[in-house]
Amino acid sequence: MAALLYSYPMTLTLNDLKPEIRQMAICLPYRVGLWMSLADGTGGNTSDKEEQKALETLIMAYSEDFVKSQFVQALMEECMKERGDWVNWVEGIENVPKECRDVVAALDGKLERGDLEAFKSNLIEIGYNVALAYREFDYRSSLLSRMNTYWVVWKERFSAFISGNAMKSNAELLNISAREREALRQLAESLGREIREAA
Repeated sequence: MAALLYSYPMTLTLNDLKPEIRQMAICLPYRVGLWMSLADGTGGNTSDKEEQKALETLIMAYSEDFVKSQFVQALMEECMKERGDWVNWVEGIENVPKECRDVVAALDGKLERGDLEAFKSNLIEIGYNVALAYREFDYRSSLLSRMNTYWVVWKERFSAFISGNAMKSNAELLNISAREREALRQLAESLGREIREAA
């Protein structure tokens, strides 16, 4: 009898969500990537174009990735179907962390835990991969700027060595700027996750 009193979260579909939460969830993969792309302007127009191209490629690839949960799969397919509206999804881009919190709060307890974690991971992966899309480090920048970057790389390496964690590649360390690292930290925090950085 006690087993009947405990209820498991139902398998939720996008159509089960309130319309405003549904639309916010569908927009988030694109908006998270765009928000990450705009987090750092150090690469200029070339960086923005490369990151935009990477974002479109990521969303297309993720919409075809059947390894993730059914919920995330459906979400990514809907995001891709609405590609013609992406230009309208730029407005209020600074609200992305709040939108992440709002959608996670709406899904928590209603969506199966694995699906919710897949949703969070999907958004973090998109943000992370957009940040990796263009090399932000410029050897022509000022000595102070380069020294700061080298210091961050050294701290990452030392932290990984001391903690026994895997060391990130130089490409990874040099591609993601300090502002993008902070944006990734904010994104993870808004999704109830933690990204450990030595920077």
